[in-house]
Amino acid sequence: MSFRIVLTYALNLFFGLLYPTAKSVEAVESGDNGHDDAQWLMYWVIYTLLLIAETLLWPVLKWVPLYAEAKAILLAWLVLPHFKGATWVYETIIGPGSTKLRAELHKIPALERFWNQEDAAPAKALTPEEEARSVEERKTRVTLTVQEARDALVKKLDDIDRIPDLKAKQKALRSFDKELAKMAKVGDKKIV
Repeated sequence: MSFRIVLTYALNLFFGLLYPTAKSVEAVESGDNGHDDAQWLMYWVIYTLLLIAETLLWPVLKWVPLYAEAKAILLAWLVLPHFKGATWVYETIIGPGSTKLRAELHKIPALERFWNQEDAAPAKALTPEEEARSVEERKTRVTLTVQEARDALVKKLDDIDRIPDLKAKQKALRSFDKELAKMAKVGDKKIV
């Protein structure tokens, strides 16, 4: 393989999957449901549509000169914050197009009935014994989940304790405390 092919493949992998995945995880973990979450959702919609189109058109695209290089440039334009290409493409093309498509699809009576139809099969009523067993199974799952979480946290603390550099250990402990605080907040919220 030539250097150009390897470089193009690496750029497509980086701009198509690695960078957007890292930024999506960062957006999810930021805690605020702001613009960055929407931006990365828009990107993944566009990327999925590109993959579908590429899969369907591959017999033709494989003969297009510099296709892989053009794809790398397009992906970079879509994901780099300076350009915000994914946001532009979604708000200009995909958003309005999907709104029109949904409106047209809702005009089809068979599809309208399908979308509005409630679950046709009602849930089977459980016997009192089955309900009690179901509650006990859930309690067991809760206990196991809590134990696994505790074990994971203790292991993480043990790993942090083995860090020889004092500053790095303090930084890791602060990060651990933040994660623990987030978990504690979840515990304070009413579930039902």
